[in-house]
Amino acid sequence: MGTGINRIRTAMQEAGLELPIFENGNFFKAIFKRVLSASSEAESEADNEAEKLIIKALKSEPAITRKKLQDVTGLLSSKIYRTITSLKNQNKLVRHGSDRAGFWEVNE
Repeated sequence: MGTGINRIRTAMQEAGLELPIFENGNFFKAIFKRVLSASSEAESEADNEAEKLIIKALKSEPAITRKKLQDVTGLLSSKIYRTITSLKNQNKLVRHGSDRAGFWEVNE
């Protein structure tokens, strides 16, 4: 028999995490409890900084592309996408026109 389960248990204990539950019925199943934590201050500050960078770029160039936003802000495309989605949900950003020929309106 292998040592994987014992290594998982040891690693979880060393990390101070709840041990997983292993079930062996028709199928082998490992259940890991996810540790949920409130958003840390560092994450909030990073999100606020990303919002400020994107809003500043969109104010100076409303027809900017996401690719150019990456170049200007230095943020990853996935972070830009999530931040723009968040700003739209907060009604701070509105997209007018198509993805190709449209522009952004910043509402603060």
